[in-house]
Amino acid sequence: MKRLLRKVVSIMLVAALAVVPVCFNSTKETKAEVKGKLATHITGHWSYWDGSQTVVKTNESLTEKLPTIANKGTSRFTTDNFDANYGAFPTNGWCTSMSWNYSKGDGLGNAVYSIPLAYQAISDGMCVINPFTRVTPDNGTLLMDINGDYAMTDFCIGTGGQIACTKTDAESDWSNRVRLEEQGGTNYIDFTMTHGSPFVFCELGGTNTAKVNARRDLPADITYKDDSMVIVRKFDGNDQVIGFGNYDYYAFFLPDGATTTATQGGSIRNGSFDITCDENAYFSMAWLCESTGTDDAKAKSVADNYKKYAYNFVKDTKATFSY
Repeated sequence: MKRLLRKVVSIMLVAALAVVPVCFNSTKETKAEVKGKLATHITGHWSYWDGSQTVVKTNESLTEKLPTIANKGTSRFTTDNFDANYGAFPTNGWCTSMSWNYSKGDGLGNAVYSIPLAYQAISDGMCVINPFTRVTPDNGTLLMDINGDYAMTDFCIGTGGQIACTKTDAESDWSNRVRLEEQGGTNYIDFTMTHGSPFVFCELGGTNTAKVNARRDLPADITYKDDSMVIVRKFDGNDQVIGFGNYDYYAFFLPDGATTTATQGGSIRNGSFDITCDENAYFSMAWLCESTGTDDAKAKSVADNYKKYAYNFVKDTKATFSY
């Protein structure tokens, strides 16, 4: 019976193939039914566990905070100068996170690292530090990150008022200029930061006075002052713990006509000093060197050499490649 059934099935298949034409070279086109356009609609979902429940998000929600012109003032912070001259906002630069505020919830952006200096904007101004070194339990080494309360920075440079937002004003491959604006934008201070440079260049707008606050509750002393520069020695207990130098030296270079409330030999631990300019409303700061124990003479020698470059504003940097 089973053999007979198999024979009948075989005969039926042969008959079907005989009457149904099979063509593998057909040029006939059949259009599929259109369900939606991927060009105008992003599909898909993703999820994560928040500790108590699964949170489901759409892939389309990831685009809501892209740094587009439409999002200017919410997730994109740029000046009109940037918008007019640079077009699309760079999303993969070393300084991107300072003005593309994806998740921080304010207009001040995140920390950026242009080693040997690192920067973080806060409501008082721009925090600056030569980051100390950390050693992990497996003996790996890495640079300190700027923590959430921004206490682990050496200085904060601002206008003396409350900063409302940080805006990118110009960018190139290795340098960026960002503007820290007070509410209303009348008073601001621009910072030109260059990857690999020990200098940061500061330009004032709407005001001619900058305030330099010493952060971290550690010894900070003014070791030298004249009409052209102020040198500050800052104790670094973190590097000392792992056998590196325990002092960092910084210099503030002043233009002609500028004055400062800094006093040679004075301490600015938990304190500050002002820099007041006349028509030359700019100055620069540089990390000079580190030392084990104090070495004021070495720092002064480095500062004297750096002074000639203090106002060489680095901009329009570009990297090109050939293969």
